[in-house]
Amino acid sequence: MADKNTDNKPKTLKLKAQQGSAEKVTVQVIKAKQTVTQEAKSKSNKPNLRQTSSQRNNPLHGITLKSIVIELQEYYGWEGLAQKTRMNCFKSNPSIKSSLTFLRKTDWARDKIEQLYLFTQREIQRARKDK
Repeated sequence: MADKNTDNKPKTLKLKAQQGSAEKVTVQVIKAKQTVTQEAKSKSNKPNLRQTSSQRNNPLHGITLKSIVIELQEYYGWEGLAQKTRMNCFKSNPSIKSSLTFLRKTDWARDKIEQLYLFTQREIQRARKDK
């Protein structure tokens, strides 16, 4: 393993060439490469059912905590967030960074913020329908 070549193909060819004919080795490598390429194509076309089924009903999938806090802060302001949630991270010296630090460490607070975000999104949708 003294050779730090990241391409293992020449090594493989040399080792297998010592055991048999070089032509057979080349054909085997080409077939193996085609198989791997076909498997990669077939995997990329198929959705990952395990991931999609577990996230199918999750409205927060793909939304970062940072974007949630920013949107809530823009909608309610720091004082409004402090009144709605009664969390000190929104009352004393509020900032996005300090709020994110607290919310990432405290599961109940994160859950509360996520629920407030979902509630707010539903309220915005209802207001749009009424207009």
